[in-house]
Amino acid sequence: MTASAGVSCNKFLAKIASDMNKPDGLTVITPEQALPFIRSLPIRKFYGVGRVTEQRMLAIGIKTGADLLRYQRQELVDRFGKSGNFFYDVVRGNDNRPVCSRQGRKSIGSEVTLKEDVANKEHMLAILTRIATQVAGTLAKKDLSTGTLILKIRYSDFVTVTRSRTLPTMFTNDRDMMAVIPGLLASTEAGVKKVRLLGITATNLRKRRHTPRQLKLPFSDHLQATLHHV
Repeated sequence: MTASAGVSCNKFLAKIASDMNKPDGLTVITPEQALPFIRSLPIRKFYGVGRVTEQRMLAIGIKTGADLLRYQRQELVDRFGKSGNFFYDVVRGNDNRPVCSRQGRKSIGSEVTLKEDVANKEHMLAILTRIATQVAGTLAKKDLSTGTLILKIRYSDFVTVTRSRTLPTMFTNDRDMMAVIPGLLASTEAGVKKVRLLGITATNLRKRRHTPRQLKLPFSDHLQATLHHV
């Protein structure tokens, strides 16, 4: 296994440093090196500068960090919207974004490649029910619910399609899922075309809301009766 790493005084520089000595190297940019490094950096290497933004910057003479440094904050905001604030700060070595060591899981899914292509919709729904049970079980283990379901289908000709549904209430079990999946399946060509793969993915995940239990306080029988009649 190989990995590259970057170390610096902020997230922006560490990210750029990690891309410098791939596939298996370590790059360190010290605080003293930061500003000279940024000034010499080609604008295409800046985080957040894609092809379109790069062309817009080149059109106004911004080729390196040194060129970007000449622009005032409002000028950059006028030309690049909210990203202008980011460009103004990072070219001066300022990036206060926190480093998140872990991110919550974005999706949970399962899919099955069939031994033989299937044309019968009832058979497909039976398979999807088993998949929904598996996905719901994983959600339960992780104490999650889902607001969006994605149905994935691959036809016998290897064309893959997806259908999704988002509801205002969160899904918590396979029964809720299977109230939605048949409609998604009906919106595809499954049945008209044979299917070789079926899958369900749950996205828009949230921690489940537990119903609070009412506390039972050790009142005396006399006090209980008094409260009952208040």
